[in-house]
Amino acid sequence: MKVAPRCFDCLKLSLKNILHGRGPQNACFCGPLLLSLQQPISFNMKPLRCYIVAFLLPTLWAGILAAQAKPEYRLQPGDSLTVRWKDFPEADWDGEVDNRGNIALPLVDQPVRAVCRTVEELTREINGKYSKILRKPEADVSLAGKNETVKTPAMVLGAVRTPSRFLLNRRVYLSELLALAGGPNERAGKSVRVVPTSSVWQCNDDGTFFKREADNISALVLPLDLVQRKDAAADLPIHHGDIVTVLETDLVYLNGLVANPSAFAYSSGLTLTQALAKVGGVNGAANTARIFRRIGAANNKIELTADLQAIRKGAAPDMQLYAYDVVIVCASCQGQAVTCQTCLPSQDLLSVINKTPLKVIE
Repeated sequence: MKVAPRCFDCLKLSLKNILHGRGPQNACFCGPLLLSLQQPISFNMKPLRCYIVAFLLPTLWAGILAAQAKPEYRLQPGDSLTVRWKDFPEADWDGEVDNRGNIALPLVDQPVRAVCRTVEELTREINGKYSKILRKPEADVSLAGKNETVKTPAMVLGAVRTPSRFLLNRRVYLSELLALAGGPNERAGKSVRVVPTSSVWQCNDDGTFFKREADNISALVLPLDLVQRKDAAADLPIHHGDIVTVLETDLVYLNGLVANPSAFAYSSGLTLTQALAKVGGVNGAANTARIFRRIGAANNKIELTADLQAIRKGAAPDMQLYAYDVVIVCASCQGQAVTCQTCLPSQDLLSVINKTPLKVIE
């Protein structure tokens, strides 16, 4: 079907106005009508179809843009806020969200949770708190400044086409970050590992939240195919400082008092004694092994303890290891802080990655 020139021009102008931020209240709403007034009124259906399309297109386009709009910012510890009252200056407040995610307001007995709330949600909460004091509380809450603490870039390493660093200025999910790193390369296996290196508040889309503590001992190992399909159970939000590695094969990590701390390929049936032999055995008085493991689809964390002396003497059974187990060997593990150095990139690799351009995700 041939499109009338006037219709084509109208549609083109509509798109131009939208792209220049003028929204649906542009010439396409009145352009056809103005043209009709300049010409004899006609009931020909072709121009009528053009007018209908010209009216609907800006509205539909505006809806698409609204659906793609960035989600509202959710408050984090260290953000600066101001609270103002028109007729109640005694309750005006300036301050920051504390490390527990709260703010302490005048004349309110309990701290008010601000973390993971939008400014609008926090305003409603504050009005509710002051409804016991004021007849019609109307707080004016504004974000004076975001926490400007230096942010550690997230890293994407391993079997990807372009290992990269990313500064995250909005919520980013694992699938998007992998795509920005060029996606998995031909050496990629079936899993991707996420090592959290900083403690952050996790704000979920459904309004739930929790504080995610840094933990490089039993980091998440997720199925790569589920991540790429954006499955909700695997396609998790990534935070500042997270180290994402697309693995080439299943691994086991040996650390602590062993001759050669390292990560090596897992094979079915691997036992603790065999794994220790692969890294040259244990050092000195090492007699205990702590095994950190993630199990199930929910990646629940468990910790096991093995008595190495009892295993050597045959008084205890050798322990079966599984892919992505982290083994820490120590002399006396009680109260001892443990880290998994082999879970993290080597210093040589970090020095190379830190020279790559920093990509900013807005």
